[in-house]
Amino acid sequence: MAEMKNQDVLVTFLDELYQGRLPSLDEMQYVNLMMDIDLFDIAPQVFAELRQKGLSHQVPEQVRLKLSSEADIVLIQNFLIKTELKMILQTFEASCIEVIPLKGTQLAERYFGGLAARGTTDIDLLVGKKDLHQASDLLISLGFDKVTGDPTHFHEEYVKPLNNASFPSLTVELHWNIIREDFTNTDVSRLWRDASLMSGCHYVYELSPLHTFYHICLHGMNHHMMSMKYFVDIATLIHVMDSRLEYAELLDVAAADRNLSKVWIALSLAYDMLPHLQRLKPMPMLPYKFKYPGWNLEKARKVMLGRKGFSYSWFRIVTAFTVHDTWGQRWSQLGFLIWNLPLLWIRKREIFR
Repeated sequence: MAEMKNQDVLVTFLDELYQGRLPSLDEMQYVNLMMDIDLFDIAPQVFAELRQKGLSHQVPEQVRLKLSSEADIVLIQNFLIKTELKMILQTFEASCIEVIPLKGTQLAERYFGGLAARGTTDIDLLVGKKDLHQASDLLISLGFDKVTGDPTHFHEEYVKPLNNASFPSLTVELHWNIIREDFTNTDVSRLWRDASLMSGCHYVYELSPLHTFYHICLHGMNHHMMSMKYFVDIATLIHVMDSRLEYAELLDVAAADRNLSKVWIALSLAYDMLPHLQRLKPMPMLPYKFKYPGWNLEKARKVMLGRKGFSYSWFRIVTAFTVHDTWGQRWSQLGFLIWNLPLLWIRKREIFR
């Protein structure tokens, strides 16, 4: 086993794990590690990586059993979600409505190694704006109820009760974009042009590897990278996609969409957190740096525990000026925060999916 080289047990463990080895941890360090894994809800990803690297029997038995148990729970839940997704996609296909599933069970199976390898709690679907009304009617016909939400957002929510004590309801988010439109110039048509039809389908598509990675970066930044789950998502996709992921093309797309700062910050944070990524797939050099002042892992832990406080509010205000590419986006974000920060501060915990 490799010796500890970083004071943060979780970071060191993950960085070593991705390289096919484990750090030498004592009993208390494993206790702290498992607390973090539970806090950030990454047990299925960690267990899948341990199995793929052939290291599952090098961790203490109680750790392995705990991780395995969490993966089994995710497998059952994801199977239920996949069953519902299949029914929804078949309905969209029969109704000739073009749709792209985002993240969820599709991501787990294609890039993480199986249904048990990454948890999800809902279904995200991308549809064209012209099809939004018809798509909404279809979901309602399938037993979903529309939830009143933020009209400036980039998706609508639909909830369906399930006859399952451990998973009482399922949420479908119907997207027409992958990020708020007042904070971006994202060309969604590019995602559709580069998407490929799923086998046996004429209207159901999947994102290209590049746009899958792009979406994951933007999704992490949409939640301010306040969970290690987003770092694990990015790191896993880098490992799995390898040569299919071209940073030059990614950054060109992000720049055209005025999302360059978001993508660059997400990558920079991931590379700083997991140094082996630079050796695996070096980041290109930019003539300027985008910063994310105030972000640190301890802040993320506090946010996940619901302890936001004043420092989190200040972090959101300051980063409004660094996470956007244009002054229009920055002022739009700042206006949003002025109206919503009291709510964000009062809420015990944001939903990090």
